[in-house]
Amino acid sequence: MNLEIPQQIARDAENLAKRMQARPDAFLKRCLADGMADQAVNTLFDSSSTVVGELNLTMMQQTELTDLASRREQGLSGVEHFRLDELLRLYRQSLVRKAQAVTDWLTNGGWGTAVVTITQLTRFESSMLYAAGYDPVTQTLELVFTSGGIYRYSDVPPAIYAGLLAAESKGRYAWMNVINFYPYERLRLDRE
Repeated sequence: MNLEIPQQIARDAENLAKRMQARPDAFLKRCLADGMADQAVNTLFDSSSTVVGELNLTMMQQTELTDLASRREQGLSGVEHFRLDELLRLYRQSLVRKAQAVTDWLTNGGWGTAVVTITQLTRFESSMLYAAGYDPVTQTLELVFTSGGIYRYSDVPPAIYAGLLAAESKGRYAWMNVINFYPYERLRLDRE
């Protein structure tokens, strides 16, 4: 497939690729792949939703982040280091918001084949855990991490889930009582 690119975009891509010490075609491929991934996440939500706009960095912020990150090894000024830190913080926040939005979407039915089997998730104010759900019949615990990972733990006694709900630090409790203590599997977002 051949793709025609307007002259100005081609020049901008070539300049950015040079600054990043990359080939222009490789740089454009990466930009297209990143854009398609963002679009896939955005299509999960109603286009009129205000959530979609909150999930992404602006194109200007993405370009600035890429530029600063590529020049970091050669040395940045104090102001540039500060801006890079700020953009990285915004980028991490956008990833967490995307993970939370995808989790909410999955728990609401997703494509109709949601991988989260626990119907009732409890959300947390935690830097590590976004939500958890428990099925006492099967003794299955599902943890949704703020990083976006979703894990299903088997053979978890009800007292462990009750302890998680009551714990002051959900993340610490999970580390000390769940993670690596029970058989688990990482759940994936697979579309049938």
